[in-house]
Amino acid sequence: MKTPLSEELLGLFAPDPEALLNRLRPLINDRMLAVIAGADYGNEAEEHLRELKPIRDNGAVPAPVHWHPKEVLDLTQWLMPEHEDPRWKAGLSLRENHLIRLFSCAALLRIAGELENDGYFDGENQTIAPLAHSAMFLGEELQRDALSLLAWRLKLDRDLGEDAPFFGLGCLLLAAHTGATAATVSGLAAWVVAQEAGLRSEKIGRKFGPWLLGFSFHTLRNNLWLELLNARGAGLKPGVEAVLSDLRDRAAAPWEDYFVPAELLAKGMRVGAVRLWTLPDALEVARLLGEELFDMKTLRFFSPDGAGWVETARQDIPRVISRATSAGEIRAHYREQAENLSVLLRERMSASPLARVAFELH
Repeated sequence: MKTPLSEELLGLFAPDPEALLNRLRPLINDRMLAVIAGADYGNEAEEHLRELKPIRDNGAVPAPVHWHPKEVLDLTQWLMPEHEDPRWKAGLSLRENHLIRLFSCAALLRIAGELENDGYFDGENQTIAPLAHSAMFLGEELQRDALSLLAWRLKLDRDLGEDAPFFGLGCLLLAAHTGATAATVSGLAAWVVAQEAGLRSEKIGRKFGPWLLGFSFHTLRNNLWLELLNARGAGLKPGVEAVLSDLRDRAAAPWEDYFVPAELLAKGMRVGAVRLWTLPDALEVARLLGEELFDMKTLRFFSPDGAGWVETARQDIPRVISRATSAGEIRAHYREQAENLSVLLRERMSASPLARVAFELH
């Protein structure tokens, strides 16, 4: 689904492909660039460094991009500045770690905007989140420049696919923390929600939630997105915090809230982060799952003991997926998975009719 963000709204963010890298380039010294070049455990560090230098020194954008330096830029975006992996024990400060991660994310998003690099990038939501996180740590000037970069990507006449609403959400978060009004942030939120709904409707079946974070296969930054949506600050304009809270509530809601009909949902019992179902209701949930695209990870069985819910067993469901060549084969796969799930439920619970079950999905 391709519905451009309004020119009026985009114009507020001063779309600019170069502003962020141009501000970052003088802040990345040779030692920091060498850390990025060695991100693949030092493998081919010299070759990576040779390709990184034109980006840092001149703002040159490789098009088409190659393994050197894309691989180490990809790896550096996964740096967690506050919790370093051993490979990052390079003696850099927290600020320097955020700078090299922001530089890598900015370079990737800028490079991906070149027409010659179409098809080289996917799952960009996993790059946008650390970009926003590091920019917010490093201060308002870099936040505004990061916002300009994301706005430029949205302005391009290019279909961003499943990443489109994440580009909008990144803009929303950065705009909110650089003084955007509630009207501006609400306008962005409405566009993100509409984009998400359109993309979800295009899925085979009615893909279940959670909102936005539930329909992408690139989910490794979901917790960071929730953290960003939960961020609050004195710089927020009146009414903005309510918009962020609404989006976070949508994204954090259990998958059943977006998938199971209300009359059935009311029968489930929430215990902490899970919802427990009786056998008849669990079988109905399994049937509904057969109409969707889902992958079962675990069934967790519980029994009521008067004092609370006590786990009595855990049953892992093997993930058996082949690369289907048609929509019909995909649909048949998930229906078969749901049928197998129902058989397992009946077998496991026949001896314990009062037991309850919680579904855990991939």
